[in-house]
Amino acid sequence: MSEADGDTIRERLTWLAQSKVGQAQVEQLEPLPGHAGLGYSFILRQGTEPPRKLVIRTIPDGVPAVGPADVARQAKIMRSMAAAGIPVPEIVWWDGDDPVFGRPYFVCAFVEGYKTPDDWRRITETDRRLGRRAMQALPRIHAADWRGLTAEWGAPQTLELEFARLLNLYDRPTVDASVGGRLAVLRRRLLERRPPDPAVGCVHGDFHWGNIIFGDDDVRAILDWELAFVGPILLDVGCICFYADPEAFSGDFSDRARRFGLTPDEILDAYQKGSGRRLPSEEVAWFRAFSAYRFGVISLFNLMLHQRGKRRDAMWETMALSVPQMAERGLEILAK
Repeated sequence: MSEADGDTIRERLTWLAQSKVGQAQVEQLEPLPGHAGLGYSFILRQGTEPPRKLVIRTIPDGVPAVGPADVARQAKIMRSMAAAGIPVPEIVWWDGDDPVFGRPYFVCAFVEGYKTPDDWRRITETDRRLGRRAMQALPRIHAADWRGLTAEWGAPQTLELEFARLLNLYDRPTVDASVGGRLAVLRRRLLERRPPDPAVGCVHGDFHWGNIIFGDDDVRAILDWELAFVGPILLDVGCICFYADPEAFSGDFSDRARRFGLTPDEILDAYQKGSGRRLPSEEVAWFRAFSAYRFGVISLFNLMLHQRGKRRDAMWETMALSVPQMAERGLEILAK
């Protein structure tokens, strides 16, 4: 974000803090990494109280607070997960239409901890152990009683709705489908073989090590709930198995898949140990292939936004080169 963006956030954040706690100062505002929305860490000083490190998540002025940009929804989901015993950052303040801050936001605690390395060559046995702990924590999200959480999470979303959403992203004249390889073929095969009655629960929607803060030997906080919804829980399992599959990517991204330190089979084994049950192998394969299709569509859509100047992020130029390989890997997994 630009220096002007940071100055605006700092000024509004100071007003917000003073409206909440009286005399307060905002210091050390620092942008957080990520590809969606605006996120900053900062120090809150309040009178004689010890300084506190916090995080603010918000959206740019003029951006509709819908979908992944609905940060107030994210705050409510995180509070519901905290109540269910899931490790998430503590929500301090939030609002969907705040007159002081001027846009939707939430403020949460900054969680200190450990992030596993991005470079697979630096992965240690400790990192592998933490990865297994992460997969053993995921079933706890899936086991939360979603029927009592519809006010925060919304009604369950079916696979049919997810297919329709993805087709809306993909089937438009501004998206260059020619660079997607056999993505349309993969979609057709997935529709032909979709599971009739997948288990439903709370789905994180973007569960991977980059969205997790670890302690010495366990998960300390699960972050980034903007894609969370109620739906087929194996979407999360298929997604992380896809991310960790070097054969699903080309070029440098193939090496990046190794940063998880565990193979897709090891990831699946850890999840099954955490959930206490075996998963149908054909259903797992379908959701792995579906994740390849899903991320391929999202990559092409984000490439289109970047190229048209709607949402600049050059990463998608490189990621899009892997989309044909995603499609081929999905077809291969389905055929086994």
